[in-house]
Amino acid sequence: MTGVDVLVDGDLTVRPMVDDDFATMAGWLSDPRVLSWFGGRDRPMSLLDITAKYTPRLAGTVPVHCLIAEYHGMPVGYLQYYRWRDFTADAAALRLSTLDNPYGMDLFIGRPELWGAGLGSRMLRLVLDHLFGTLGARRVALSAMSHNYRAQRAYQKVGFRRVRLVPDAEVHEGVARDEWLMVADRNSYTHRDAADATP
Repeated sequence: MTGVDVLVDGDLTVRPMVDDDFATMAGWLSDPRVLSWFGGRDRPMSLLDITAKYTPRLAGTVPVHCLIAEYHGMPVGYLQYYRWRDFTADAAALRLSTLDNPYGMDLFIGRPELWGAGLGSRMLRLVLDHLFGTLGARRVALSAMSHNYRAQRAYQKVGFRRVRLVPDAEVHEGVARDEWLMVADRNSYTHRDAADATP
């Protein structure tokens, strides 16, 4: 796998996750406000859970790149990316071709007081610059629960478009939830420099 260096956009930094971040992740993923959108309030994660899940990823035995976003030097969010060809069963379930080097992403902001401040879009742009510019991705996919309008707006802001509503895609808090599969490609992606130049 090809790793990521530190990515910087002014006061926002995205860097590789390290095991010193596990306690922060445990705090985020036991917060009911975060869990209401990511994971579910019925599945809080302890430090032991976080260590068990993310240690293999940091060691490279699970092909998922884990990243931490920092705002003014303070950890504020988590992102991960992976090649769909490493998860062919998932790709097949979502009807994604693995022939055009697609990547998948997931993310959340762990500080609810910063929701709605535009950090999600900025985090996405930094990582998309890396995926499209460095890794040669042609397409990047992610999903959002159909009622998570805030996330969908953040994704659309950087060029993701809703391509397919996947029924019962995720069991969230005991309920099978529909999710929008959203895709960005080189033609739809709004690069950071282009976005900054927009009046």
